[in-house]
Order: sequence, then structure tokens, then C-alpha cells
Amino acid sequence: MVRLKYWFSGYSGPYTYEVFDSSSASVFGVVNANTSTNPEIVTGITGGSYTVVITETASPFCASTSSVVIASPLDALSVVATETSNVSCGNGQGTITAVASGGWGAYEYELTGAATVGYSSNGTFTNLSAGIYTVNVRDAGGCIASDGVTLVIPPPINATVTANTPLLSCFGDTATITASLVTGGQGSNYTYTLNTIAPTASTSGPQTSPVFGNLRAGTYQVVINDGYNCVFTSANIVIDEPTPIQASLVKATSQTCFTGTTLTLSATGGTGTYEYSDSSTFGTVIGTFASSVTFPVTDGTYAYYVRDANGCISNVSNEITIDPLPALIVNLDVTNATINCAGDSTGVIVATAEGGLGSYVYTLQDTAGNDITPAPTQNSPGVFTDLPVGNYQVQVDSGDCLTTSAQISITEPAAPLTAGGAGRARGSSAPTGGSRHPPGVGSPRRLQS
Repeated sequence: MVRLKYWFSGYSGPYTYEVFDSSSASVFGVVNANTSTNPEIVTGITGGSYTVVITETASPFCASTSSVVIASPLDALSVVATETSNVSCGNGQGTITAVASGGWGAYEYELTGAATVGYSSNGTFTNLSAGIYTVNVRDAGGCIASDGVTLVIPPPINATVTANTPLLSCFGDTATITASLVTGGQGSNYTYTLNTIAPTASTSGPQTSPVFGNLRAGTYQVVINDGYNCVFTSANIVIDEPTPIQASLVKATSQTCFTGTTLTLSATGGTGTYEYSDSSTFGTVIGTFASSVTFPVTDGTYAYYVRDANGCISNVSNEITIDPLPALIVNLDVTNATINCAGDSTGVIVATAEGGLGSYVYTLQDTAGNDITPAPTQNSPGVFTDLPVGNYQVQVDSGDCLTTSAQISITEPAAPLTAGGAGRARGSSAPTGGSRHPPGVGSPRRLQS
């Protein structure tokens, strides 16, 4: 809108004026005025061609008509101010850009409000903090237009960050951490970074997905960023795991002649009650136990897998082989099981045991199984000396194993040795009776039970 200004001369007093547009239509109707206000200013007129009729309402009652053309730009001056970058979560980084149009051109821009910047040809205002601003634009004709902008600090980013489980089922399993319900900041354009704090510090990302998978036990932290440089850091997220299942196999008791071998299988780690099998597929579950189990076995090789209440399976235990118990036997050396001279007690029986459980105890018996009393001398285990003529057997004890040798007879000459009769040369008597071989000489015999 523009103003029409006109002056009076040669008349003073009251008058009327009426303004007609190019179509001869009255713009305001008849308006009363007085030369006491001179010049008269008519406002509210747009650009165009007008005719003004002035009539004196006092003597001499003259009238005057004038034409006037009011120049105008094609469009009214206007300005649009917009926020072109946010102040960010750190504040002080906002930008307002103003673009003017219409009017007479040659625009100058001014910023007022939370910050003031004087008129210049630059319509971009930077490094602005949060607040209310007005941008004024002035054209070459001195016309001014304005627009307002409010810069706001974005709300802080907030999110819920959780692991799908705080405790893994099995040692070595993995978990997933997800950031959800993300709000604040720019409202979009979020990126996600995973910081591993323990056991070994590392960083993964940034990425646009809020999901981090295949995570082993450890301590983690999720950082969320956006285009406004807003930052959210989650609390530490701890993923625990049970200790690994360790299976151990020991021989609880060794086999004897009357009892079998027993093994004890024990386990640590994992969760809850254990079950065990000789196959990693657990096609057959042999039994269950809380911390250990003892069971009998026969000869063979044994190793077991242990599975806990969560279905976690241990590595195979150590291996134990149970060999067959060797039979207890007695070997006899009867080389000296003879009496050299009738009536002597010089017989020797040597018994040597094999197999069984070791720790052999030798007992000399008669053939009825009665222990010889008093017990004969044993210079070393199994060596019986100073034995008289008779029938014997040797019993061997080895733990709870027991065996008896074959029977042995200690013999002597049929009659005592006597001197020769008449007719022999002196000093050349021939012996009768007694052994044909001196002690230790002869053909040895070896008996085995």
C-alpha cells in the first residue's frame, strides 16, 4: 500500500475530496477535509491510475480535478525466514536463512530478537542459540517486511537398551543387544555404536541398525548419535555366562577277585543337575547326578559326556581303561625238594606267585589244606627251608584272591648210610642209602599249580 499526498494553495477552509480509480469507481467515497491540514495525505491506495476531485465547500465553491499515476512493484515485498540448521543439543549452532521477494529489490536483512545483526545484504545468520528471532528485510524503496523464527534446543535422545538375556544358557553362547523406543534429538537419522568394555575393549559401528548380535559374555555400552550432534550413552549392559562344564573320571575302587571296578564321574560348572552318556548325542542317558556319581564297570575303556539342565554339553571326560585282572598262579621250584640223608630236615620248596593283586602271602600246608605248624622258615617270601620228608602244598593269598599250588613230595633215601663189610679194602667202603647226589646237584624239577 502507498500514500497519496497533495497540497492546497489559493484557498483556505473546508473542502471535500473523492478519489476514483481507473474504472471511475470511487475508492473511499466523498471525504471531508480542511486546508488546516496541508498537505493532505491519503493512505490505503495501491499502485495504479487515479483521478482526484476536490470541491471547496466555502466561497467561492470551486472544484478541481487532477490525475495521478502511482508506480508500484509487481509484487509486494515479503520475506521468508527459515531454520536451516538446528541449534543442536550443544546449543549455539543454529542457522536462519531469509529470502526476500517482491518490492523494489536491492534487499537488506536485519536480525533482531535473541541476537541482533544490523542491516546487510547477507540474509544468512549463523551460530545462533535457542531463542525467538525476527528477520526484517528492506528494499530499495525503503519498504520493510518481516518474518519470525523460533530456534529450540532439541530434547535429549532417550532409548531403552537391553540384551535378550542377561545370562547365557551355556558357556560360549551368544546374545543380542537392541536399542528400542528411541526418541529425542533430531527425531530420526540415528546411528548406533557398540562399545565393548570387557573382557577386551573394542568398538563396533556406527551403523543404522539398532541391533547388535553374536555377542559373547561381557560388558557393553550403546552410543546413539543423530544429525544434530545429540548423543545418548546407555548404562553398562552385562551379559554373564555359566562356567564351562568340566567332566572328570577317576577310578574309585579297583577290581579284586570278588569285587569289580567302580568309577566316579564328577562335574563342575554349567547349571543344575547333570546327566551323562557315553555319546555326545546323548542317544542313551545313562544316569543323572548332582555333583558326582559312582558306578561299577567291567573290563574296557570308558569316557563320558555330561549335559546340564540347560542342555549344555561338556567336552568328553578323560579316558580310563580297565584291564582284566590276571589270574593268580603259583610256580614251584622243587630242585631241592629232597632229603640228602635219611632223617634230615633239609628239604627246600620255592614258590613264586604271579597275577592276582600282588602283595603275596605264602603259607605252607599239608595236602589236606592244614597249615604246617609251627610255620616253616621263609628266608624270603615263598622260600620254605629246613623241611622234613612229607607231602606239601603252598597256598598264596593276594588281597581277596586265593590259590593253592600242586602237591609236592619231599623224599629221603630208603635207609641210613652205613659203612662197608669184610673183604673191602680199608677205607674203601661203599655207601648205601642216602642221596645219589650231593646237595644242590641233580636234575631240578619245576611244578606249576
